[in-house]
Amino acid sequence: MRKDKIVKAVAILMSVCMVAPATVFSNVTTKADVNGNVTATDKKDELKIEGDYFRQYMSVLLDQGKLKNDNNTIEMTKDEKSKSVIFSGTKENLLENEIVLDKTLNFNGSKIDRISLDAMSEKGTTVTLGIYVDGASEPIAKTVLNRQKKKNDWRNPKNISIDISSLNLIGEHTVQLKVLDASADNVKFDISSIEFVESTVPTIYFNIDESEGTIAEMNGSSDHSAECYGSMTMTVPDNYTCEYTGKKAKGGTYQLEYIRGRGNSTWSVDKKPYKIKLDKKADLLGMGKNKHWVLLANYYDNSLLRNKITYWLGSQLNMPFTPKSEPVDVVMNGEYYGSYFLCEHVRVGETRVNIDDLEANEDAMHETQEPFITGGYLLSLEPYGNEEKKSFKTKKSNTFLIESPSFEDYYNETQYNYIKNYVQSVEDAIYGKNFKNEKGVSYSDLMDVASTVYYYLIQEFSMNGDGYVSTSTYLYKPRNGKLFWGPLWDFDYVAWGSTEYDDFSTTGWTENSNMWL
Repeated sequence: MRKDKIVKAVAILMSVCMVAPATVFSNVTTKADVNGNVTATDKKDELKIEGDYFRQYMSVLLDQGKLKNDNNTIEMTKDEKSKSVIFSGTKENLLENEIVLDKTLNFNGSKIDRISLDAMSEKGTTVTLGIYVDGASEPIAKTVLNRQKKKNDWRNPKNISIDISSLNLIGEHTVQLKVLDASADNVKFDISSIEFVESTVPTIYFNIDESEGTIAEMNGSSDHSAECYGSMTMTVPDNYTCEYTGKKAKGGTYQLEYIRGRGNSTWSVDKKPYKIKLDKKADLLGMGKNKHWVLLANYYDNSLLRNKITYWLGSQLNMPFTPKSEPVDVVMNGEYYGSYFLCEHVRVGETRVNIDDLEANEDAMHETQEPFITGGYLLSLEPYGNEEKKSFKTKKSNTFLIESPSFEDYYNETQYNYIKNYVQSVEDAIYGKNFKNEKGVSYSDLMDVASTVYYYLIQEFSMNGDGYVSTSTYLYKPRNGKLFWGPLWDFDYVAWGSTEYDDFSTTGWTENSNMWL
């Protein structure tokens, strides 16, 4: 049964991971960039409107004569560098006249959940823009446009995403834009595109209070020490079902204890991963109550599937504590950040790595007697050690970080020595005569063989370049139990043919010379 499962799983994985990525919405296939942003191009690589769910490009509408304003009082000029439209006029004219998209957008029976606007105002000028439908007197959304960083440079407008899910906007509608306020008598602003987004996955809106720490500081913190604070609101599409419970998912608003950066190689790129800690435990999308969550960016994975499908494979093999994850869109202070995976954080806990917690209370932290101190421990591999975490090196130069207990604010030498000596006894048995250590104990009596085998096979099938050589490689030891391999983690960067391999081979061996193997 297990063999059939793994053969079937690998066949599916190979077929998925070797196909060129595409993002599919509303029965139309388009290209997607590394941030999960949908773009549409024709054979000449010129912008082209693909449908009402997709971006309405202002330059295309202008060329087609479908961008108008009352009495032509607002000047509309196509900017060749940015492929956008610059709108200019006096403040009086802009406040009195509308910009009209002269077409009817048909959303059929699908509900529009948010508006995504790529726009900016001239440097030094503040512009508040309203978005209207069907000529109504009140806007369905309004926003202050981001301002230019460099005068007359209209390239790279900052995205603005606005939640309108409560409006239940469906069917056919016309769209109008109007300046509601401006800080100058003569106004100039730019709009590249407007998009009406039907969410097929939950959306997380972060409301960050930048008076206590800016997003830019957080994103520029190389050691992840800069944190941001505020709240996050999750909206869930109608009839969205939790993968792990089979029940209708619920959204909500949650206070943050913090959000900060995480990761190593992925932290150096534009689309960054994050660690979230809520002020109270919450069950997000049926994945179990916990304060600690992560947002996986999957920047190096154009398919956005490698982590997800590897965790699915682990669950098919009944590997304990395989992380749960769900795709989400992320908007931070009004800016769309892309498609992410909301995922469980690898840590000791009832809904995570469910082993005894040696940090559960003061008594546990200071316990020195067996069998109490025989578990639980969560370890990771690190070739170079880590100054921030307690670590130990074996006789064969394998370095292990002790993830839990963390020994951050205290130190228990007895517990430290116990897990250090236990791992050494495993290694001694592996390299000992007849696979036994000097005490005559076999490695199979000290280490769970099944978890070792399944963990290895997944590393091998995926050709994981991070396997057995990074902190993404985990082990754990329950109380009165053996050493186990897992949970699985981090398969988006150098696994399944991603990034590292020019030729992803499905034959031969790549992982069997690592560490104890």
